[in-house]
Amino acid sequence: GKPELSDSLSTNARQMKSEMYTKMFKDASDLDHPCRIPGSEYLQCVHSNVKDASKNRQMKCVSLFSTFDDCRKGVLQQQSQALENAMVKQDIADRRAKALFERRSILLDAKTA
Repeated sequence: GKPELSDSLSTNARQMKSEMYTKMFKDASDLDHPCRIPGSEYLQCVHSNVKDASKNRQMKCVSLFSTFDDCRKGVLQQQSQALENAMVKQDIADRRAKALFERRSILLDAKTA
């Protein structure tokens, strides 16, 4: 989702909510996370424009959010691809293990026969 501040909140409440978003984001992301800088820049923009109406704030910060959102989507794509690759490798290893087990069973059966 997109962190945003509702116009129905008081300026003080918007200030507190933007600080909460920033703290939550920094606590949830590692220092070396590729999206930490774009995310922090977007949240800083939101925080700096907390007194503006939502529409004005969105216009000022939309490019920063787009950069951050593209980064998030890229990370999700990388994670999805890594998961797919890991599943393929695991499937290959499972099939090899099954084949070895079956071969072992055949050899044991042949030895006892």
